[in-house]
Amino acid sequence: MDWHRWHDGYGPGGGLLARLALVQDQLSQVIIEAPPGPIMIISVCAGQGHDVVATVAESPRRTEVRARLVEADERNVVAAGAGSRRPASAESRWCTAMPARPIPIWVRRRPGSSCCAASSAA
Repeated sequence: MDWHRWHDGYGPGGGLLARLALVQDQLSQVIIEAPPGPIMIISVCAGQGHDVVATVAESPRRTEVRARLVEADERNVVAAGAGSRRPASAESRWCTAMPARPIPIWVRRRPGSSCCAASSAA
């Protein structure tokens, strides 16, 4: 799969626009409902960051957000930096990562919350 070309679907008339809007709405709601104080976002397989960067940049709580966007395909990181999108917050960082072996991650819903907690088997 060419994950760089996959992002073409976010362009005008692209088939991923509805998906993007849904993810952005959910992320925005989680940011709004988070307790006061720092909010940490870790986006693994971040692609070009269309979801996190735009949502945080438009959030009234953007100064409370610290984001780490991790992407294995360096072309996506370059494309994100070359775009007109500004960093989500002053504390947002991009990094490229290709683990030596896959790391299984399990996500579970926290009781009474719309947010999830993740844990790794590693």
